[in-house]
Amino acid sequence: MKIIRAPHFLPSTSSLISPLAHPTLENVVHKSRSLQTLARTAQVTEMTQRPPHPALFVDEIVIQFLAYLYQPRFDNDYSDINAAGLICKAWRELSLDIKWREVDLKYLLSVLAPLRKPHPNEALFFTGVPTDADICGFRDAARRVWYLKLDCNEEQTVLSKRIINTIRAIQGDAPSLFPNLRIVKMGIRMHLTAITRFIQLLPPSLQLLDISATLLSDGGYAVFLQSLPSRLPSLTTLTILGSAKAQANSAMCGVLAQSPELRHVSLAQHLVSSPLIEALSKLQFLESIEIGTAIDKMVLTGFEWERRFGSFPRLIELSARLPLDPPITSLLMDIGANHSLITLRLIYTGRNIVRDTVDFKSLMRAVATHSLLRHLSLIRFRADISNADILRPIACLTLLESLHIHTYPTSGIADKDIGELLENLPLLRHLQLYLPNWRERGWTRITLRTLALACAYCPLLENATLYVDARQESIPSEAQEQPMELKPRVVIFECATNDSYSAISAPEKVAAFLSQLRPVDVQVRKTGDNTSPWDEVNEARARLEAGERSDTISGNKI
Repeated sequence: MKIIRAPHFLPSTSSLISPLAHPTLENVVHKSRSLQTLARTAQVTEMTQRPPHPALFVDEIVIQFLAYLYQPRFDNDYSDINAAGLICKAWRELSLDIKWREVDLKYLLSVLAPLRKPHPNEALFFTGVPTDADICGFRDAARRVWYLKLDCNEEQTVLSKRIINTIRAIQGDAPSLFPNLRIVKMGIRMHLTAITRFIQLLPPSLQLLDISATLLSDGGYAVFLQSLPSRLPSLTTLTILGSAKAQANSAMCGVLAQSPELRHVSLAQHLVSSPLIEALSKLQFLESIEIGTAIDKMVLTGFEWERRFGSFPRLIELSARLPLDPPITSLLMDIGANHSLITLRLIYTGRNIVRDTVDFKSLMRAVATHSLLRHLSLIRFRADISNADILRPIACLTLLESLHIHTYPTSGIADKDIGELLENLPLLRHLQLYLPNWRERGWTRITLRTLALACAYCPLLENATLYVDARQESIPSEAQEQPMELKPRVVIFECATNDSYSAISAPEKVAAFLSQLRPVDVQVRKTGDNTSPWDEVNEARARLEAGERSDTISGNKI
């Protein structure tokens, strides 16, 4: 079941809907499969509204939206590229994910040529490294590129040779190769030596804003980091991930010392040390820190956090992907003693979720100290307390706009507990609750009453995901054998309920129920209908422009 709440949702994404309503783009839009893409773009819109800065940032909405719609399958007729070109033209945006050896570069450039008009958001998004035969076209395109991604799935040695060959081929044009480049993303298969050569190739006058490298360790971290200083004064975002070695710590501290404008830092867990934490604490404009990622493939164990985080006066976002570690609770308390975070994401990435239990009582007390939190995610943790004990401290965070909780507790939850939470979150726009009953190995039962509570207490709610009990007769028999492996059924923005466990296959029951809660214009579309999702968006927008308050409901079963 999908629900679009037109009065709150459409205005925030009108700039996206208008271009896509053009009839020439209908075939492309059908690829979206569902309106969930629009929900994601709405969330990204909020994420990109950071404090003003003279720097030019990536238009994450366009890039993320294109990545979902545009999944290239290069045929002889280049239909996918043509379709992507139409989207780019609608947004006056050059943002494509291209694998060099799978497309005729000359044809691609001819498609993009009419779009090359000066625009603040102009970007060219390449994946892969061009061969020598592509150099001419690449040199032409590079003059307008401000966002460059280099990545490849080849073996490191092969890729490194291709990068070095490319660098040699364009060596003479190095000073003017990327005159407008501001953001560089480098993938996991990039060899450090080759990346260092690439950085050194860029003109010294270039003012990079964002450098991101996810690297496999080859002992070259220090050399790579030492190649950055001439570009660092303007840097606002630094991402160094992968398997770093200890000798890179001092080099990283040097990078931080020469980057006074840094606002966003993501670091591999191996790089974190007491000297590095001290270097971070001296960055006056730092807004977000992320430590460790799933790509590290390692368990983060007890590095020493020194109690210096109170000196981060502008830190508004903290993300950590790690198993339970007491320093995280201490870190939250230290920061909360001085000011409140705006965004907090804690994601478990260990393998043994049964063994690595979380002291949620202490953790939730620490979270509750951040009274200005607007976005909270606690994902894939196992708690030794009930869901109710997890939710009650969150009810104190009355400014929350998005909430995502995914835990494995030892006892279930009732509608009353969810009601007490939602009653205190009047500004909530995005809700996602995944609260299985660990001992009974099934989903916590969330009833139609829960949907009523969400509608009643959260007038600004745009989408919610409430996973339901999935062990009854409506589930295929082969799936019942492994209930914990079941994918979530469907929710309120893709919704099913356990009202007699028949509403999972009867979205009309949910639609009829919701229509009793408030004035709703109900439309139900089951799986297999050929109706375009954009027809519903356009109809809702037309009603909105006519001054009618309406919601649009469509349903399909996952």
